[in-house]
Amino acid sequence: MSDLTIEAYIDGSCWPNPNGVGRIGVFAPKQDNWKKALLYSGYIGKGWGLSNNVVEYAAAIAALQLLSKYKNIKIHSDSKMLVLQMSGSRGYSDGMYIPFMNMLKQKVKSFELIKFIWIPRKVNVIADSLSKNTSTDYCEDEILKDLRQVWKNGLNCSVDC
Repeated sequence: MSDLTIEAYIDGSCWPNPNGVGRIGVFAPKQDNWKKALLYSGYIGKGWGLSNNVVEYAAAIAALQLLSKYKNIKIHSDSKMLVLQMSGSRGYSDGMYIPFMNMLKQKVKSFELIKFIWIPRKVNVIADSLSKNTSTDYCEDEILKDLRQVWKNGLNCSVDC
């Protein structure tokens, strides 16, 4: 794992919200040792159990999976809920996002430093654009496969899942 601290910008989009088409976007600006920036977008699915909160968490999970060879990551998100919950400043009750929150909490444990930073939506334009403009064609990669499985498994999940 590299000691370099990587900054990533994430966003999720679900339209209509809830129970719409769920998409995610991840952007990591070019680092000194990278040839280019990281741009990732994906289609999670469509229908019951998807919401803006679900796909915000899904985008954070995808970012950590994409950047797993680094020890230190700063995640920038325009979701105050995600940032406050992952920073321990806000509790949670019930919601369709709970299985994704639990998965993200597990992923965070494999890094030395993870910092979640809230940014205004107008600053998050690249990740926002990636999440809104990705194709709804069903493509299969390991990240999307894992996220779709969490979504499908979580449809009947309680807070303690």
